[in-house]
Amino acid sequence: MVQPNGKIINDANVLSILASASAPMNAPDLAKVVVSSKGEMPTDRNVRLATMRVREHLRRFRAQGLVLEVPMAGSRFRGWVLIRRAKSGDPIE
Repeated sequence: MVQPNGKIINDANVLSILASASAPMNAPDLAKVVVSSKGEMPTDRNVRLATMRVREHLRRFRAQGLVLEVPMAGSRFRGWVLIRRAKSGDPIE
């Protein structure tokens, strides 16, 4: 289960997942990957908690200029990509 203090999620987790993603990822999808990578079962409760923590990290990264929020076709959520990837000319789907 996700620990209440959020220790399961750190800056390196979120940034490394975004760096390895081939397309923009939304916060719930990032949270599922983080929870799964820590060996936890991605239940509704711990994914919901992890999503809140991931969003906190993403907002801070956006303020620091590390990530970019982009629209995602067919999703009510917005996607996130690393600025490095967005500026390198790689296509963003």
